[in-house]
Formats: sequence, C-alpha cells, structure tokens
Amino acid sequence: AYPDAVRYLAELFKKYPTTGFFFDAKFALADAARETGQYEIARAALGDVLRQATLEQRVRLSPPARNEARWLDGWTRRCRTYASP
Repeated sequence: AYPDAVRYLAELFKKYPTTGFFFDAKFALADAARETGQYEIARAALGDVLRQATLEQRVRLSPPARNEARWLDGWTRRCRTYASP
C-alpha cells in the first residue's frame, strides 16, 4: 500500500499545491519527534497526515453535486483540534 500512498500524495500535491505545506510540517514534526525518542508525537503527526489525506480523498471522490468541498475547511479544523501539539 506504500506505493499507492506515494502516488496518491503526488496527485494531491499537483491538484492542491498548498496541501504540501501541511504535510511538510507534519512530516518534519514526525521526524524530529522520532529522532528525539518522542514516538507518541511522531505517531500523532503522521496520524494528522492520514486524517487530512483521507478527508481530501473523500472530497475528491464524492459526487460533484454533493459539493463536499464546502465542508473541507471545517473538517480540517476539527481534526486539528484532536491533533497533538
């Protein structure tokens, strides 16, 4: 599934270039936390990436008539309230 995830992220970055900033920040946090032995923070940061990618994929795959993109900002803010510092 790793190659599928990489392909999906590459497509996502092409379609929504600013999404990369969120992922870059979370991956950097995960790397720093892992290097300092703070594995829970690293897992939480990667969980944030997964939640965001899942939400964006849901919007992308939803029927256009449902206009789920209008909810993405709110869903994203809500997920971030669950994220670790």
